Amino acid sequence: MLDIEIRKLIKKDQKSISDYLYGKITKEQWLLISQKISKNFLNLLKKNNFPYRNKTSEFLYKSAVTLSLHLEKKDLERVFLKFIKNSDNEQILNEHKIIFIDKIKVISGKKQIYGSQFKKTKNGKVRFLSIINRKKVNERRKKLGLDTIENYKKMIALK
Repeated sequence: MLDIEIRKLIKKDQKSISDYLYGKITKEQWLLISQKISKNFLNLLKKNNFPYRNKTSEFLYKSAVTLSLHLEKKDLERVFLKFIKNSDNEQILNEHKIIFIDKIKVISGKKQIYGSQFKKTKNGKVRFLSIINRKKVNERRKKLGLDTIENYKKMIALK
């Protein structure tokens, strides 16, 4: 049941993003669709818990991470505190946990910690959003078993 519902939601989520980016729907239409998806996703989490990676398929886990990251700030913070913050690397990969942390910082108007949040310029160059003490970002990433920000940037540029 959870698997089927999350598959439906991630499909709607990705289609609405694509439709918006390609001008098939307006920003307002996209936001309305996104709000409905978020509401349904939050209800699923309430009833079923988070589909942690050690308890479910990789697809379902990654879909839940993606849907969580598309939540509005207050809901993203709630999901982070309830399901993500105190999880171990078997449940939520550190590379995903830092995305939650940095995204919450950035949407709160603060500098990110790990350098997971970026913008791509029109010519495809990766520009990281402001990072606290940029000189030490690789030390922080290394403590969590993550690659350097330079290698992360190269990987992002390829996508």
